[in-house]
Amino acid sequence: MKEEKFFRFCPNCGSMNVKPLYFGLSQDFAAHSPEMKCIDCGFNGFIVESTAEQIAAFRKEMKRKVH
Repeated sequence: MKEEKFFRFCPNCGSMNVKPLYFGLSQDFAAHSPEMKCIDCGFNGFIVESTAEQIAAFRKEMKRKVH
């Protein structure tokens, strides 16, 4: 059985271009938040993890609501 692969994406714009938020850096330690930041729209918050098919369906639904 093939294991499903999960991807992170922004719930605001649907982009998969998300990065973790870091509070501070030192030589030995990097404190990071469980929140992520979307590089495309600037959304800061909790990011959704889902399969590629579910992400495509989410983006399609977002397009339908916009137009």
